[in-house]
Amino acid sequence: MAINEVLPSKVDFSRYVGQWVVICENKVVAHDKNLNKIEKEIKECKKEPVIAKIPKKETLIF
Repeated sequence: MAINEVLPSKVDFSRYVGQWVVICENKVVAHDKNLNKIEKEIKECKKEPVIAKIPKKETLIF
């Protein structure tokens, strides 16, 4: 599954480059470079969250 299939298309993720993001109900509810620091926000999601690491701009995906 490609990252653009699970992330909301209307959100500008450029400010989260190199960070983990937690998305609940199509909203970014937490972000950090360390996934452990946002564990609380992950557990607070009422629906199953989407958790993704936004790749650095120079990262190539094949």
